Amino acid sequence: MKIKDSLIENLVLQKDSKFNLYLFGGTDYGLSNKRLKTLVNSLEIDTNDPFSCSKLEQEDLENNPLRLMDESLTLGINMSRRLVIVKIYGEKQSLNVLNSIKNVLVNFPIKDTKIVILAKNLLLSSSLAKIISEDPNCALIISYQKNNTNYKEEIRLLIAENKVNISNEVLGFLISNLGDDHLITLNKIDNILSYIHPRKEITYRDVELIISDSRLVEVDNLIFSIFTGNTNHTVKNLDFLYSSGINSIQILKSLIRWAVNIKVANDLYRSGVSIDNAIKYTTPYIFWKIRPNFEKSLKLCKNLNLNNIIERLLSLEKKIKSDSNNDTTLLSYSVLGIANLVKNSD
Repeated sequence: MKIKDSLIENLVLQKDSKFNLYLFGGTDYGLSNKRLKTLVNSLEIDTNDPFSCSKLEQEDLENNPLRLMDESLTLGINMSRRLVIVKIYGEKQSLNVLNSIKNVLVNFPIKDTKIVILAKNLLLSSSLAKIISEDPNCALIISYQKNNTNYKEEIRLLIAENKVNISNEVLGFLISNLGDDHLITLNKIDNILSYIHPRKEITYRDVELIISDSRLVEVDNLIFSIFTGNTNHTVKNLDFLYSSGINSIQILKSLIRWAVNIKVANDLYRSGVSIDNAIKYTTPYIFWKIRPNFEKSLKLCKNLNLNNIIERLLSLEKKIKSDSNNDTTLLSYSVLGIANLVKNSD
C-alpha cells in the first residue's frame, strides 16, 4: 500500500510494523536513501553481519530471478530477524526484476524477514510501484522533490535547531544555490554550519564560499546576458558552460525560473505595484547582489510575450529529457532566439 506523506516519518521509526517489504522510490533519491537508513536503524539489525543481512543489486535479480526468494528463505542465527536490502535503478524494471519481487509477494517466505528496496527514480506510475501499492503487506514510500515553500521552511528549521541565525535574503540565496537532492542539501548545510562555528549567524559570504559553484555563477551571467539582449555575451557564456560540463537541464531550469520571476514581477508592476513590492513576490527571493540585473531584465522584457517564452523553454526541457543527443544545439538555438527578442523588443 502507498504510505501517505504525513505518515512516512513515523513509519520508518517503527521496529515492528505490519509490513514485510518496503519500497523506497521517487525523484528525490537523497531523501529516499535517508528514510531507508532510518528504517534500517529502527529495525535494529546489524547490516554488517552477513548472517543477519544480505545486500543485493539489480544485476543479482537480473541474472537470477530466484535470488531474492533464496535470500528471504535464509534463516538468521538462532532464528533471529533477517534483513534483505536491494538497490535497483531506472523508471522501468526488466521482467526478471519484476518476477523476482512477485515471487516473494505471492507467498512471503519467512515472517521475520524484512525486505527493503531502494529504487532510484522510480515513479508512482511504474509497474513495480503498482504491484507494491496493491499489496497490504508492503509499504510504498515515494519521496518527491519538495515545493519551494516547504523546502525553505525545512532548511530554516534545520539551521535554527543548531541555534544559528540566517536572514531571509541570505536564506533565499542559499536555496537558489541548492539542488533538488535532499541528501546533498543536508551535506551542504552541514558544511556551512561547520565552517561558521563558533559564530551564530550565516552570512551571504559564507554561502558564497561554501556552496556557490563557479559554474552556477556563470549560469547567472548567461541568464543576465539573455534577458538583457546581449547576444555576444550569451554565446561566450554558453561556450564556457558547455566546456565545463554543466548539464543542459540545469541551465534550462534556471532560465525558466528567471523567466517566471520576470513575468510575475512584470504583471504586478503593470497593474500598478511598485518594482520594490513586485520583486518581493519572486521565488526564490531576488538577492540584492543580482537585483540590478533583474530590474534591467524586467524593464527590457516589459513588452515581450513572456508566457510564450516560458512555454518554449518548458517544451525544450521536455524534448531534451526525452532525447539528449542534440541538447546543446537545441539550447543554443533557443536562448539566442530569446536574447534577440529582448534585443529588438524596443
